[in-house]
Amino acid sequence: MSNDIWVWIGAFLTLGTYSILFKDNPVYRVLEALFVAILAGHSVVINWYNFQKPTLTGRLGEGKEWTLIIPLFLAALMYFRYSRKYAWLARYPMAFLMGIGAAYVLTKNLKPMFLAQARATMLPLWVPGNIGATINNWIVVIGVASVLTYFFFTIRKQGPVNAFSRVGRIYLMIAFGALFADTVLGRVSVTLVRFQFLLQDWLGLGM
Repeated sequence: MSNDIWVWIGAFLTLGTYSILFKDNPVYRVLEALFVAILAGHSVVINWYNFQKPTLTGRLGEGKEWTLIIPLFLAALMYFRYSRKYAWLARYPMAFLMGIGAAYVLTKNLKPMFLAQARATMLPLWVPGNIGATINNWIVVIGVASVLTYFFFTIRKQGPVNAFSRVGRIYLMIAFGALFADTVLGRVSVTLVRFQFLLQDWLGLGM
């Protein structure tokens, strides 16, 4: 068994966190609040020293770029949402932020996220001499078309359209299942790391 106080603290935090699997208890609630507080504090410190201080406060302190007062003023308006009387002032920076964000996403990600993916689905349905590629292209094209049909709500789905949309539903269930399985495997790997910590680093077993 380890003699390191930090290992004991880590083991207590781990066991206290997993105690929620038995039932809700005060230890888990304290650790949950502690986690949120540490995460919030860490985020504030990282944001201040990596973004706010070098890009905004530092430049204003040097007196070089006074135009930065404009984003600082807009950021200050965000806090008026906590006032019932002047909450409407927070709409202006939010509208500005949403407009800039939408424009940035469309200009930077339109080609890789939309056009490139749309072009990737325009596959030949027959590849001479390669039956595997032909089957794969058919699967991709049918999947894209059927999923789009599933979310097509402007007409009533009847007959062949309804049947084809059900194929899209099957594709969606397969995709959601694969994503869920990937998430579960990721969580299982984290759990195994914690068990390894408890058994080896804390209890000294298997060493």
